[in-house]
Amino acid sequence: MPYQNIIFIQELRDDIMEMIKSERKKGSIVFISTHLISDVESLFDSIIMVKDGKVILHDNVQSLKKENKADLETIFKEKLR
Repeated sequence: MPYQNIIFIQELRDDIMEMIKSERKKGSIVFISTHLISDVESLFDSIIMVKDGKVILHDNVQSLKKENKADLETIFKEKLR
């Protein structure tokens, strides 16, 4: 029996990424919760990291990377230990 309800996750992801980019161009504030740090790094200017319901970091992405001399994935892992 052929599958009739196949969802291609990559296509959904691409649509969501484009929607986020479009909203940012309009000046909208976009808030997402994700563990896909590479997406955060490519889409957003600032980041808030939360651990156990508390904000542990709120900074500009580029400043954060420059100050720590690391990518966001590394910073994320260090902060959430």
